[in-house]
Amino acid sequence: MNKKKSFLSPELNKILFTVYLCIAVFAYFFVYVTDDGFRLLLIMIPAAVVLYVLCCILFHAVRKLKPRASVLPAGRSSRVVFAVTSAIAFAIMMVWFAAFFPGSFGIDATDQFAQVVDKAYTNVHPAWHTIVFYCIPLKVFRWRKWSIVLLQMLYFALTMGYLSEVLYRYAGIAYSVIACAFILLNPWIGFMMCSWKAVCQRPSFRWAAAS
Repeated sequence: MNKKKSFLSPELNKILFTVYLCIAVFAYFFVYVTDDGFRLLLIMIPAAVVLYVLCCILFHAVRKLKPRASVLPAGRSSRVVFAVTSAIAFAIMMVWFAAFFPGSFGIDATDQFAQVVDKAYTNVHPAWHTIVFYCIPLKVFRWRKWSIVLLQMLYFALTMGYLSEVLYRYAGIAYSVIACAFILLNPWIGFMMCSWKAVCQRPSFRWAAAS
């Protein structure tokens, strides 16, 4: 009984993480399922309880983990982790891609598309992003607009693979799995279906900082 009380006892980190997850779940149901306040309340009350219990399980498991005593040199195992994580991430993205084909294009996207058509690149939006993530896929795939989102998905998947490899080498496979699952299982990962410069800029900054 004492162990159960200790396991589920409220802590600030558990509460904050539960609130974060509740916000993500609420936003998903509000946008895609219903905007009725009573129905949302019926959904969120049990959801909050389940999410809190899951947070307790997660924190209990993480506290038992021990990071590596020393950094693992890059080798075959780290390359396997990179490849497998990248493949899983891309497969998850493909589920979203199939559901929301050919993706979403906002004002920024149409402006950058126009730059490729006119062959007049400016830094109103980063020129490197327009060239790499608009010009190249459009030329390779013969002006099929879905290729912009597809390349963005591939880049994100490779970034996830690199994140997983670094965590595997520095901390261990458990840390790698938890971190990647936290990102890939988040409902807002579907935002990757929207062609936007920030989606590619942020991973680029992470690659540069880690290197």
